[in-house]
Amino acid sequence: MLQLGLRSFAGGNIDAALHRLSICEQQLRAMLPDDAGPDTANSAQPGAAAIGEQLSIQLGAVCGSLGDCHRRLGNAEEAASSYQESVAQLQRCAAPSNEVSIHWSTRCMFVGFSSVHAPQTSANASTSASY
Repeated sequence: MLQLGLRSFAGGNIDAALHRLSICEQQLRAMLPDDAGPDTANSAQPGAAAIGEQLSIQLGAVCGSLGDCHRRLGNAEEAASSYQESVAQLQRCAAPSNEVSIHWSTRCMFVGFSSVHAPQTSANASTSASY
């Protein structure tokens, strides 16, 4: 479904992309543990933290793509809301990876958030800036 949504977006069928990406978002939210995040590592299930973190990264990417759709349709408020949700999901990761930093930077670049700060990683810890 994600591939179909991205293909629809690339082909200019934004309404179809929005619908398909919304389905992806719902599916990811249903799979995401309620306590996904840095403290999930203490869970009784082995690998639960890694699964929750990966789902958060995927959900962050899907939310960002939804923001792109809303932006393309001219709905700035919905785009900003989707981008903020994308950033929130990506910041849930225990140790943000370069992938998380790239998603965060790309999404914030489009919206111009001034109150959100880049997640700290060893790669950007000394050069992080607020957008």
